[in-house]
Amino acid sequence: MAGETILVVDDSAEACDFAVNYVLKPNGYRALVARNGEDGLRRALRDNPDLIILDLEMPRMTGMEVLEALNEAGRSIPVILSTLHGSEAMAVRAFRLGVKDYIVKPYRVEEMLEAIERALSEARLRRERDQLTANLLQRIREQKTLYSIGQAVTSSLDLQQILNRLVEAAVFITRAHSGALLLVEEDTNNLILRAVQKPGQRQARGTRQLVKDPIAQQVLRSGQPLPRSPTPGSSVGPSLYIPLLVKKKPIGILRVERKPEEQSFTQHHISLLAALADYAAVALENARLYARVEQELADRTTLYRISSTLAASIDLHEILRTVLEEAVRTTRAERGYILLRETPHGPLTVHFTHNLEQEALESESFKISRAIIDRVVETGEPVLTVNAQEDPRFAGRDSVIAYGLRSILCVPIISEGVQGVIYVDNHVRAGHFTLRHQELLMAIAAQAATAIRNARLFAEVEAERSKLEAVLRGSANAVIVTDPNDRVLLFNEAARQAFGMGGRGTGILLPEIVDNQNLLSLIQHAAESGQAQWAEITLNDGRTMSVDVTPISDVGRVAVMQDITHLKELEQMKSDFVATVSHDLRSPLSAVLSLLAVLPQAGPLTPKQEEFIASAQQNLTHLLELTNELLDLARLEAGVDLTMTPCDLGEIVQTSVEGLQAQARSKGQELRVNIAPNLPPVQGNTVRLSQVVSNLVGNAIKYTPPGGAITVTVEEVAGELLLHVQDNGIGIAPPDLPYIFDKFYQAKGKRNRNSSGVGLGLAIVKSAVEKHHGRIWVESELDRGTTFHVALPALKVKE
Repeated sequence: MAGETILVVDDSAEACDFAVNYVLKPNGYRALVARNGEDGLRRALRDNPDLIILDLEMPRMTGMEVLEALNEAGRSIPVILSTLHGSEAMAVRAFRLGVKDYIVKPYRVEEMLEAIERALSEARLRRERDQLTANLLQRIREQKTLYSIGQAVTSSLDLQQILNRLVEAAVFITRAHSGALLLVEEDTNNLILRAVQKPGQRQARGTRQLVKDPIAQQVLRSGQPLPRSPTPGSSVGPSLYIPLLVKKKPIGILRVERKPEEQSFTQHHISLLAALADYAAVALENARLYARVEQELADRTTLYRISSTLAASIDLHEILRTVLEEAVRTTRAERGYILLRETPHGPLTVHFTHNLEQEALESESFKISRAIIDRVVETGEPVLTVNAQEDPRFAGRDSVIAYGLRSILCVPIISEGVQGVIYVDNHVRAGHFTLRHQELLMAIAAQAATAIRNARLFAEVEAERSKLEAVLRGSANAVIVTDPNDRVLLFNEAARQAFGMGGRGTGILLPEIVDNQNLLSLIQHAAESGQAQWAEITLNDGRTMSVDVTPISDVGRVAVMQDITHLKELEQMKSDFVATVSHDLRSPLSAVLSLLAVLPQAGPLTPKQEEFIASAQQNLTHLLELTNELLDLARLEAGVDLTMTPCDLGEIVQTSVEGLQAQARSKGQELRVNIAPNLPPVQGNTVRLSQVVSNLVGNAIKYTPPGGAITVTVEEVAGELLLHVQDNGIGIAPPDLPYIFDKFYQAKGKRNRNSSGVGLGLAIVKSAVEKHHGRIWVESELDRGTTFHVALPALKVKE
């Protein structure tokens, strides 16, 4: 490709003449000449040649100095360096400064032409790249502009605003002087001018004019863009019509025009405007969809408001009033009323009316409404008529004629059958009610049915609750009901007085209103074990309560407490009496046993006499043991010989169990001990604690069949030391569990047959545990085994 300008900079006239006349001009290049480096730099900066052939050694400025000056000036002109003398170092420096080729004089014409072509080829590619880049940037700018316009248009949901913005955008991107947007009217198919931007105006304006434009009609039929070029001498400028398509169906035309003297629209303009038309179609469709969505949202908002209002009320009267008000408001009805059954199969009665007197409902002129209601009740389906005067179902009826009824809507309230109806009507115009109103009213009726059912259920529950509260209020026993999270659900007056609850009500955590730790612990054990628990607790005022705590699935726990203070007083009187009598009996009994023991020494006895003496000794021994246990229990209850010191419960348990290992082995039983390490001490009496362990483990051995297993465990939990004695023996029947700690109580069935005691062992254990400020309870299952639990407060060790 010749025609490029090449500057030759050389102080040699012969070199310049050879380059110009033998290399450049014969091959079509335009030649410029400079005879020194300074002149060459000036011409390069001024004429901006396509290539420079630069000598290395010249006056004023050397070739290297010219290269450095060009680089400093930011010029990237290709350079071929020619010189008589050169070196490798000089060549490296030249290439670093951007020299494209290096030729040693003298050179051949072909050699220089090849060097020129190589250098210019790179420059040509760079120019083409720059041109392509410029074109691409222009397209990007146009696309960005189009995208911004599209975003602005599609982000709006105001139809007229969208139309105006589309016209303004079309004029802007095509550099037109006017534009318009025409839409096809849906019901008439007429072409209506909806927005126009006239010459000289900066903004489009909304309008509504019928347009008769054959060209626009042609574009609508073809669905294709149509550019129009003016005829010579015409006063009409170039124009461009672009169809707006939604699902390939034309819904309008986008039109732009230029002045007569301006150029016609190009294919590029058509592409830009077609893209804008696509945005326009989306924006218009969005605006129409938005109108529908907005209506649906309004309906949903209405239903949500109604639902919230109904959900907040449990008053049937208030619910029915709200339902009718909302039904009239959402349908914009003139009149309305609501009917409801008092019972599931009772008659429908009017509960609320709007703009309608009760007398009117009974009049002959209102027969049509009752006929419609009967139809709705019978079919369970809504009835909608857009014009009652023309509807064959109702036309000619007296009530239609008398009142001039046109639109009527009636829907059922369904809850296990039709339980009511909502009726509204209007006589202003036909078609007042639509399927949308019917759907809305059906949704309101569904919500009403739920609200009515809930209100009636609540009324029933309240009635039952009132009965229950009356029963509990009249009960002398204290009752507390908690949920699974220990929040109080219910308590009666007896419980309020017993625990000093004051005026606090339900919904509060039990520990916040009850400070009796024994009751709280008992309820906690019932929750953890899932089984009923029983214990006696002492109130702050000194009274004793017998407490039964029962876990109830899906409810929580129920604690029923009976005041047994008077029984405890009677029991104390009995204990005192028994202790006194036992003490008085002990000495005579011991004396009689001693006399019986020495009778054989007084002389020979017959076998019958020996039998009588043996029987008397056995019974007297049993009676003496009973007397000793009664005295032991009396001393324990009186606190005699009950000195408390820090004790190692683990060591006590270990020693007591070792003393019973022989008894367990004699029955082929396995007696295991598990004692947690590093247990804190307890404040207690070593003798009495050993007695507790021995009695519990001894009972386990006694009531566990040969070959069974007994496990004794000691652990620390939440500031308490827990002793567990577990066996896999015969178990205790549920009816016996509340009484096994009572004095002289012996369980029935297998357990009684295996017993030779007097029923005081567990009573002594319970009394000893309570003297240590502890608790004892039992879990058992027949034929599966029994576990006794003892909880003693751990002694805090000072560090």
